[in-house]
Amino acid sequence: MELVRDKGYNLRDIKEENRSFNLCLAAVMSRGWALKYVPDYNKSYQLCLCAVKQDGTALEFVPSQWHTPRMKNTALKHYGRALQYLSLRNRILYCEEALEMHGRALEFVPEERRTYLMCLKAVKKTGSALEFVPKIHRTSELICAALKSDSQSRIFV
Repeated sequence: MELVRDKGYNLRDIKEENRSFNLCLAAVMSRGWALKYVPDYNKSYQLCLCAVKQDGTALEFVPSQWHTPRMKNTALKHYGRALQYLSLRNRILYCEEALEMHGRALEFVPEERRTYLMCLKAVKKTGSALEFVPKIHRTSELICAALKSDSQSRIFV
């Protein structure tokens, strides 16, 4: 138990038949991403929610039937780039929330849905999101905002 409580990803080194629910819970509380190594028979909505609260990228390993608004919002609140693990329809619905958390979530917004204001918001949050701004939206105002946010984003100009 101590092995996974400190480093949840150690769950991968334990034989599947020995991965009890409590052991899996301890692992995802330590590292949400350890959900990858939780056998399906131990996965529950609450365990998955615990995992995405700890690490939004754990959404990748949540069964689709539990992709509820609460689950998605929780994941995006902790890691905006978790947007990549949503269906296309849901990416469109949740893109604003994702961009509030992490500007580079813009990468996972369908290009035809990337508005100028959305792109501006993204680069103000994370300058390197400029990499995913369509050329049509690359105005001097937007580029200046990206550079102000992160001078390293100049490599995307």
